[in-house]
Order: sequence, then structure tokens, then C-alpha cells
Amino acid sequence: MKLGLKSTIKNIIIVIVGTFVLAFGTAVFLVPSNLVTGGMIGIAIIADNIYSIPTGSLPFTSIDIYIFILEWTLFILGFIFIGKSFSLKTLISAIFYPLFLALCQKMVSNDFLNGFFVLKSEGYTSTLLCAVFGGFLTGAGVAITFLGGGSTGGTDIIALMLCKLFKRVKSSTMIFFVDGAIVVLGVFVLKDFAVSLLGIVAAQICAFAVDKIFVGRSRAFIAQIISEKWQEISDAIIKETERSTTILDVEGGYTHKERKMVMVSYTLNEYSTVSRIVALNDKYAFMTIHQAHEINGEGWTRPSPESENNKNEEDNNQA
Repeated sequence: MKLGLKSTIKNIIIVIVGTFVLAFGTAVFLVPSNLVTGGMIGIAIIADNIYSIPTGSLPFTSIDIYIFILEWTLFILGFIFIGKSFSLKTLISAIFYPLFLALCQKMVSNDFLNGFFVLKSEGYTSTLLCAVFGGFLTGAGVAITFLGGGSTGGTDIIALMLCKLFKRVKSSTMIFFVDGAIVVLGVFVLKDFAVSLLGIVAAQICAFAVDKIFVGRSRAFIAQIISEKWQEISDAIIKETERSTTILDVEGGYTHKERKMVMVSYTLNEYSTVSRIVALNDKYAFMTIHQAHEINGEGWTRPSPESENNKNEEDNNQA
């Protein structure tokens, strides 16, 4: 029990730290430069440019209020339509992110440390610096949150709900579509094409930071999924990731009930897809994810027979 409690407390602290880094990168770099990188902050920046909520003497900005509304609205929707297992992963970020964002925005002031966090350069030089450092810090924050077993939620919840309506669309494709739509909308609202392009640069740097910090050198994972809907989960994983699964017969140590377990190896690019497939098909599923040190075999260190045959056919046609 003590080891379990220590591990839980450690993970909570890691998620809180990751959430703070995310909020710091967002408040200090993305918000002041109106960099729309997708996600909740992209929606908040767009909404603030359309209509800035008057706050008067309140210690909050219009952005803070929009983020608070979005965070908790999406959390409630995720809890209702996706399930509590997914929503609980986002709970800590839902609580701390709006608070940290409001706090960090106070730091971007001439009154705080004599304006230490206020960029003195003007024009697109300042915006470029914000794109680089803002993208890296937000990516680092997301990665640290993942390392603690948490999730930042946000517009991923919108994508998951849309996947329930458009079941033939992959969740990764839907996430890309949602974030892409936010970026495109930002182009028309902000009316600054250069800033919009730098927002895309920041988004790419964010993805790079998540890749390097969360995964490191290893890009492979192994998931073990115990679920009553193991067949649906297995079929969806095979269809969306084109990774083969292994079905194992297992027995509960406490209940002694016989169950089925789906085991699958996959890459970082497929990480979110597998997690969302499980969440969409069975909110009560029990899933354990391990980072693989090394994976050898067909589809990993050597091509599958089908791909080799296709390559040989292409070579013959070219000849």
C-alpha cells in the first residue's frame, strides 16, 4: 500500500509539474503573440480576438475565462460521452491548468520582476522567438504530463466525440482535422498570415518536444488490454493502425473469471490512436502500457511478406 501510495503521489506531482510547464509556455509565449497552434488555447485566442470578455477589476483576463469554460465543458462532455476512465486522466490538468495559466499571465507584466518575461524585441522577431520557445515548452509540458500517466484532454475530447458520429474516420485523422480547422479559422480571424504560419511552426516544435521527451530513443510500446469487448477493440486496432494483435486467455487472480486480453505492439505515432480506440469501445477496459526497449520481427526489423512482394512487383514493373 505504501509503495502504491508513493507511486500515485509521485505521478500526481509529475502531472502538476507538466501542467505548469504547459501553462507557462502558453501564457508567456503563445498568448502574447496570438500564436494559434490548435487546441483549447487556439480556440481561446480566436474567441478573445472576436470578443474580449470585460473583466474589470477581476484578477483574470478574458483568455483565462475562456480557458476555464472550455476546460470544464470539455471535461464534462468527455465524462458523459467517453467515460470516466479517460476523463479521470484529465482531471488534474482540468483543475490546475486554468489556475496556472492565470498565474503565469500575471508574470508577463512590467510590474513582475521589472518586466523580465516581457520580450523587448518587436515585430516578427519577437513572434519567432515565441513560436520556438512556446512550442518547445508546451510540448515539454504535455510530455511530462504523459510521463505521470495523465492527459491534457482539451480538443482531443471533441475529436473523440466526432469519431462516434463518423466511425469510419480514424481518431488521429479527426484530431488533425479539428486542430487544422482551428488553425485555419485563426488565419481569417487574426488576419495575419505570417503569424498564422509561425503558429504552425510552434505546433511542429511542440510535437517534436513530445516525441523526444516522452519517448526518448524508444518509439515502441506494448499494450495489454483486458475487456469484454476485446473483439471490437482488436478489429479497430488492426484496421486503424495496421498492426496485428495477439489474443490471450487470462484468468482474474481475485475473481478467477476467464477473460480475453488483447496485446499489441505499436509506435509513438499510433499511441493516441490505440488509447482512443479502447476508450471509445469500452470505458471499463483495463489497459496497461509498457515502453518497449526493443522489438524485432516482421513489420519492425524486417518487412512483412506482403510488402516484400509488393516491392518486387514494383521493381519488375520498373524493369
